[in-house]
Amino acid sequence: MSVLPRWTVKLRGRQKLLKTAAGKTAFWRARWLKAPADSEERSRAFHMLKAAKGLLVKRRAQVAEAERVVARHSASTEFGGSRAVTDEVIRIVDNRAPVTSRKRAANHALSIGNPSSDHSGLNKLADAVDFGIAEAHALKNEISRKLGGPAQLEDFGTFTTRRNGHSFRVQIIAGTHGTGPHLHVGVKRQ
Repeated sequence: MSVLPRWTVKLRGRQKLLKTAAGKTAFWRARWLKAPADSEERSRAFHMLKAAKGLLVKRRAQVAEAERVVARHSASTEFGGSRAVTDEVIRIVDNRAPVTSRKRAANHALSIGNPSSDHSGLNKLADAVDFGIAEAHALKNEISRKLGGPAQLEDFGTFTTRRNGHSFRVQIIAGTHGTGPHLHVGVKRQ
């Protein structure tokens, strides 16, 4: 069995374990809140809640790891594979910010004005995604870490990541720039 099917199965299993851990955490939190103060029952519930929270953190990390592996090995070949990396970024951001821009046609006014942009249809090996969120520096750093970049990436910073045997330059801009406040992630196969 190759990497993708194996890790897709692992991801499903880990998601079930995460759901179970979240349920146990909720159960012991409710027991702890209902127990009389300074009682043995409250003390036991506290210790069980602490253990359940620790397991929940572990399960979240395991799911995140499996999601990253599946994303890496589910590579799209669009734009030289750059689309697979921007799709991974969209999964990292999840629903915390809406996608406001992707690839633009070569004859789009913004592509004509900036033909070297990762958004431009003229760049066949590049892709980009913008999110409608301003000054999202913590999110910028999270994306960088999860793509294998530095934990603290400077604004307008770049780094190289590897996916499916190829290197990609990743640029992340969180500060206000260009077409107004938004989070920009540009990717180009090297």
